[in-house]
Formats: sequence, structure tokens, C-alpha cells
Amino acid sequence: MRDHTRLEKIVSDRIAEGLADLAKIEATGIWRETHKTFDAYCIERLGFSRSQLNIETLMRKYAAN
Repeated sequence: MRDHTRLEKIVSDRIAEGLADLAKIEATGIWRETHKTFDAYCIERLGFSRSQLNIETLMRKYAAN
């Protein structure tokens, strides 16, 4: 059970970090260098739009790291 709780904490922390970094990208406008909209940036670079956040995509990304 302890390992299960530890893994949940790791996933939660990584998701929070990722979303915080995504918010920084949006706020700084970095995406404007290559895309017309932030959603277009997310779809091309991350595989999902912010309005269609897909947990499976996040799970695959975390599994790869």
C-alpha cells in the first residue's frame, strides 16, 4: 500500500508541474512564434488541446520518462 501511495504522489506532482509549465508557456506567449492559437500549439506539440486534456496521453508521456 505504501508503494501505491508513493506512486500516486509522484504522478500528482508531475501533473501539477506539467500544468504549471503549460500555464507559463501560455502566459509568456512562446507558442505565438510557431502557432496561431494556444490550442493548436498544444495539439501539435503535446498531442492534445487544453480543452480536451486526455489522461491517456499524459499516462503515455509519463511512462516514457
